[in-house]
Amino acid sequence: MKKRSPLFRLTILILAFGISVGFSQTRYFIGGGVQSAFPVKNLDSRFLPTTFPTIRFGWKDTEKGKTLFEFTPMTFSKINTEKMYYDSISQNLKIQSASVGYQQTIFTVFKKVDVAVTGSVTLNKWLYRREPFYYLDTSAGIIDTLSGFKQSDWSWGAKAGAVVTCSPVSWIQVGFSAQFHLIIAELWPAMSVRMENVSGLKLSEVGAFIELSREF
Repeated sequence: MKKRSPLFRLTILILAFGISVGFSQTRYFIGGGVQSAFPVKNLDSRFLPTTFPTIRFGWKDTEKGKTLFEFTPMTFSKINTEKMYYDSISQNLKIQSASVGYQQTIFTVFKKVDVAVTGSVTLNKWLYRREPFYYLDTSAGIIDTLSGFKQSDWSWGAKAGAVVTCSPVSWIQVGFSAQFHLIIAELWPAMSVRMENVSGLKLSEVGAFIELSREF
C-alpha cells in the first residue's frame, strides 16, 4: 500500500478541523421582561419603587454559563411622602442603565429549573430634576424656598444577585431575578427643605423575563 505524504496528512487534518469549526454552533438568545426597583438607604427617603421594561440578549459560552447584555430605562417620580419633610416637592430621577455580565448555573432541579448566580458591570446615564418650591407658614412665621435644580452625569455601577430559570422547551426560558444594584453617583442635599445628601444610588431590583434562543 502506498504511503501518504506528511503534507497530505496535514492537509486532511486542516480540512477536518475547518469542517468541525464550520459545523460548531453557538446558542444566542434575545428577550425582555419587567423589573421593579426599590430604593434603599438614603435614596428611599426621596422616592418610592418604580417598575419598568427590560431588554436582554447574549449567548451561551458553556452548558452552564452565558454572557448577558441588558438595557433598563427607569424613572423614579413617586415621592416618599412618609419620609420627605415637604411631601409636595416635585422631583424625579431618570436612569438609563446598560450592563454586561455573566450568569453561571449552580445547580439544576427537576432537569428543567436552573438556579444561577449573576454579576454585571453597568454604565448609567442619569438625570435628577427638582422643581422650584415655596412654603409659607404665616402662623409660625416659617418661609422655606427652593429654586429649581437639575443634576446629570454618566456613572459606573455594578450589580449581583441570583436567577431562577425554567425551560418548558429547549428554545424558551422563563426566569425570575433578584439583584442589588449600586450606581456610583451622588445627589446633592437641599438643607433648606431638609433633604439630605444621597451618596451612592442603591437599588434592590426584582424582575421576570422570557428569552428565546436559537443556534447559529
